[in-house]
Amino acid sequence: MGPAERRRTALALLPLAVLGVAVGVAAYRVFDPAIAGDHSAQVEYLEFIRRRHRLPLAEQGFAMYHPPAYYLLSVVVSYVGLSLTDAARAVATTAWALEGVVAAVIVARLGGRWAASAAAAGLVWLLPGQANVATRIYPETLVGLGVGLLVLGMVELRRESPSGYWWLGLGVPLAGLTKFSGLVALAVVLPLVVWTERARLRRLAAVLAPGLGLMALFYGRNVAHYGTPTPLNADLFHLERLGGLYAAYPKGFFTRLSLGRCAAEHSFYGSAWKWLWATDCGVKPPWRGSVDGWLLVVALLTSLVVLVAWLWAARTGRRHLVWAAIALVPLALLLAFIAYNVRVPSGSSGLYVLVGIIPVAVALGGFASRLPVRFDILVYVALLGWAVAMATASGAF
Repeated sequence: MGPAERRRTALALLPLAVLGVAVGVAAYRVFDPAIAGDHSAQVEYLEFIRRRHRLPLAEQGFAMYHPPAYYLLSVVVSYVGLSLTDAARAVATTAWALEGVVAAVIVARLGGRWAASAAAAGLVWLLPGQANVATRIYPETLVGLGVGLLVLGMVELRRESPSGYWWLGLGVPLAGLTKFSGLVALAVVLPLVVWTERARLRRLAAVLAPGLGLMALFYGRNVAHYGTPTPLNADLFHLERLGGLYAAYPKGFFTRLSLGRCAAEHSFYGSAWKWLWATDCGVKPPWRGSVDGWLLVVALLTSLVVLVAWLWAARTGRRHLVWAAIALVPLALLLAFIAYNVRVPSGSSGLYVLVGIIPVAVALGGFASRLPVRFDILVYVALLGWAVAMATASGAF
């Protein structure tokens, strides 16, 4: 990408960034993170680290089965004078901003034009579900950033750039030590990286060793205490005793599609998809509590375009390992999310699948870049219209 193309890309990203800031301001002004069902458990995790200066065991709190990277970083940030809640939200929001930048950079590194890079960043910054997880105490955006850095590392190594090793070296601990879902992305990316770098395995091992070593310590401790590297709070606290969805799913839960006011009570896929655009089981301002009217139309069209882009990436991945990773990571994350819900009855939020947002956004950008150059303006105008609609759905206007 030459200087002129970089300038065009930066200018194209500017309106999207402004809309993203407007969405973030609206969320910080209106949304009370304390209404989230697990807020107190998340704060308890943060307070444990700050008071005791060590990591908890999974059994010591409802949210303490999560890997520690997000919570450790949030506690460190709190020492600049922020409350633990504000620090954790700041980390999530910063990771959200960086996710969009990483998505745009990956598309550009893969040869995408300015409009394609803007499309990738726009999806990351303006999807309502992204703003939701980015403005509460949630680790999704940080692990999503780690997943994006894994992909960026692969792309840079494909271009024979040494920076690829460093992006991988940072992405491995971010993905693997922020949430268990990051392990799924690592299981897809690392074998492909090892294969492509088989002639330089010593250098690759040296860069990955610190992150993998930290992961070995954390997951090894889990194995020593619980006999598994990934203990779940559903097992530790016997959540089935709470009844409702925690005890068993209603008939047709995985076959019925519904977008009702509380879809999570009777439709897995309806609730999961709904969370990308609004909230479920009650309105949580500034987001809506339903997907209907114009938002339903835009959401359906967006989902269709993203699906086509993913299919294109999957087809391209048969010839190029980078595109194989871009297609396989979100697929593996989705399948793992479904498997988790089959294994552990719960009211899990579809927001959890957003850890794979960067590969999906890159697939969208890659698909857009395959259109003729004359369509760039049309793509960008459509993107701006979509971005305004999404900002409206997130309460910015």
